[in-house]
Amino acid sequence: MADLVINVSYVGLLALVGLFTLRDAWTDESDDESGASLDLAERVQAIEIPPMVTFRGDVRVSGVIVAAIGLVIGVLSGFLGVGGGFLLMPAMMYGLGIPAAIAVGTDILQITISGAFGAFTYAQSGAVALPVVAFLLVGSALGARIGAGATNLVDEDEIKGYFAAMLLAGSLAVATNKLGNIYGIAALNTVSTVLIFGAAFLVSGAVVLAAVCRLRSNASSTWCRLTTS
Repeated sequence: MADLVINVSYVGLLALVGLFTLRDAWTDESDDESGASLDLAERVQAIEIPPMVTFRGDVRVSGVIVAAIGLVIGVLSGFLGVGGGFLLMPAMMYGLGIPAAIAVGTDILQITISGAFGAFTYAQSGAVALPVVAFLLVGSALGARIGAGATNLVDEDEIKGYFAAMLLAGSLAVATNKLGNIYGIAALNTVSTVLIFGAAFLVSGAVVLAAVCRLRSNASSTWCRLTTS
């Protein structure tokens, strides 16, 4: 039953976090629903357990709480066998009240450090393909620069919407892949692959397009309206 529990938990967590983030992105700040996440962040910030840590955006929280969140996410990551980025970013935004852009940057740095340790461990056993790494770095470095620049231009609610879309697509992709493996249906595995890569290309394109629209101060065109809908 272990594999079933892990798979269902992973799909459920992806879907739950994705739906919560999507609801928050579609809810106006003046609505009562968005106030729920704000109240949670305010309650967490009101807990003063030394040492206190101050983040950019005038956010001041207890370092003990931040460490506890990292511990819980680390346990879940180890249990599910996946990175904790999809949990860490919502935890920072909704649990600590950190702005989306800062949450994205912090999440990337945390993944870089933990990923470096994992890469070192694998490299010791010769399980790293350096030629593949070299080519991946060329594309990813350019893509990361474009993505980081675009994130600073795109509205925070739009970032949440794009993030939610990736989580929901990932949840559906994992579910279809597992069903395809269980019942031996190759078409479901193909659907899973299309969902993963299709969502990545669509969301990346939407972020870049939204940034271009913001730079040109032109949100009236059809494509620009699609990125904010």
